[in-house]
Amino acid sequence: MTDEERAALDAAIRQHYGTPHRFCKQTGLPRGTVYQVLAGRYAGDMDRQGERIRQALRQPRPAGLDAASIGRVLRQHACARCLSRGSGLCDRCEPMFAAQTRDILALAGQTTEETDGDADR
Repeated sequence: MTDEERAALDAAIRQHYGTPHRFCKQTGLPRGTVYQVLAGRYAGDMDRQGERIRQALRQPRPAGLDAASIGRVLRQHACARCLSRGSGLCDRCEPMFAAQTRDILALAGQTTEETDGDADR
């Protein structure tokens, strides 16, 4: 595998997944192997591993979580149990919903930049 092929793989991974770590988490490929291939230090069959990475990149990516939908669900459930029910849908807890949405997306290996924006009401 040439340096240009490795650079192209790295660029494709970063374009579609943001980081090699996130790519590995979402595809199930071993992180150490992917990093070694990208660095040109894999001791085994580099071409075979490169093909495995290319195959993983060709697979359709699972539908991502939508920050607006997550925020809406969090708010719906929290506001239904709110002690200040007479206030309707207030903005008091919005920072908490936004933080919870970011944490959920981080667990799923996504960032808010990959979604439609911050949590909506």
